Amino acid sequence: MIGFNHYLRVPEQQDEPTLRAGFARASISPRQSLLERGVSLQGYAVRPGLAHSVHDELFVSSLLLVQGGQRALLVSLDTCELTSSQARMLEEALAKVAGVPAAHVVLNASHTHSGPDPAYLPYWHEVVSRATEAAEQAVAACAPVRSFRSGRAPCDIGYNRRVKVDGMPPGEERSMTIGVNESGPTLGYIDVWEFQIASGSGATPDEQRGDDQPAKRARGGGHRVLMVSGAAHGCVLPPENCQVKSASHEPSASKRSSGGSCGAGCGPSV
Repeated sequence: MIGFNHYLRVPEQQDEPTLRAGFARASISPRQSLLERGVSLQGYAVRPGLAHSVHDELFVSSLLLVQGGQRALLVSLDTCELTSSQARMLEEALAKVAGVPAAHVVLNASHTHSGPDPAYLPYWHEVVSRATEAAEQAVAACAPVRSFRSGRAPCDIGYNRRVKVDGMPPGEERSMTIGVNESGPTLGYIDVWEFQIASGSGATPDEQRGDDQPAKRARGGGHRVLMVSGAAHGCVLPPENCQVKSASHEPSASKRSSGGSCGAGCGPSV
C-alpha cells in the first residue's frame, strides 16, 4: 500500500528527520437511541428486518505518520463502503484536525456487511464526529517510532468471482455474473507493517477511555501498532443476520491481534 516498504523507515543517521506516529481508535457502533428505532444494515439487497443490537463493536482506527515536513493520516472504518461525496467530506474534516493535506488522508472501508448504512444521516454524523475524535487523539499520541518493519506472506485461498456471461455485450448489467473465474486477477498475499512507538505523554487514547483492547505495550515501554493489508470479500454471515457485527468480515482478525490494529479490508487497506 502506497509503497511503505520502499520509503517509510526509521532514520539511521542523526541528521535524518525522526519518524513519528500516533494511533487511536473510536467506536462507530450506532448509539442506543438509533438501535431502539432500528437501523438498516448495508451490504445485502434483501434483509428480513432492521438491526436493534450490537454483537461486535464497529471501530474507526487512525494512524498518523510524520517525518520531516511530511504528514499522512491512514484511516480504517468498519463500514461496507463510502460514496465519493462521503469520502471527500470525511477527508476534509480529518485533514483539518490532523494538520495534513486532504490528499494525504487515506481512507479504507473494511467492507463489513453487518454495519449501518452511512446514507442514514443521523448515523453518518456520528461516524464523522467519532472519526474526527480518533484523528485528534492520534495527533495527541504522536511519538517517535523506535522501530519499523514489514513483511509479506502468500495467501492464495481467494478466487476471482466475476464471470463474463457469454453472448452479452460488455457494459450491460447482465454481462457479468458471480462464479469462479479461474483466469481472473487475484491478490495472492497479505502485507503486515509493525510500528514500535515510544511512550508519549502517558496513556494511549484507548487506555484513557478504558478500552479493553488498547494498543499493546511494547517491550521496553511504548506501544506496538500493526497494519494489515489483504484483498478479500470474506462475508461469512448471510442476509438473515440483523445484528451489528464487525466480525462478519476480516476485521475480526485485527480485533484478536496482539496490537492496536487498523483492520484489513476488501482491497489494499490500512
